[in-house]
Amino acid sequence: MTNDMLHLLAVTTVVAIATFFTRALPFVFFNSMEPPAILSTIEKNLPPMILLLLVFYCLKDVHWFQSPYGTPELFTIAVITVLHVWKRNA
Repeated sequence: MTNDMLHLLAVTTVVAIATFFTRALPFVFFNSMEPPAILSTIEKNLPPMILLLLVFYCLKDVHWFQSPYGTPELFTIAVITVLHVWKRNA
């Protein structure tokens, strides 16, 4: 094996171990007790906050004062909002 292959193998191994430990640690810490209230709050509110950040990111380059004045983006936001309300899927 060359040095590049050993380096690639070492990095892959470290990443795999780190991923395993970050996935396993919550089960080790919270296996016999209820998780703290802050974790429940984060679990409930994090997905909508991330989606809101994605919407802001998608709208950051819209030229609101030049034609077409963000009309396609606003139309798309309206359609997605109607679909989510209609299907009750957040």
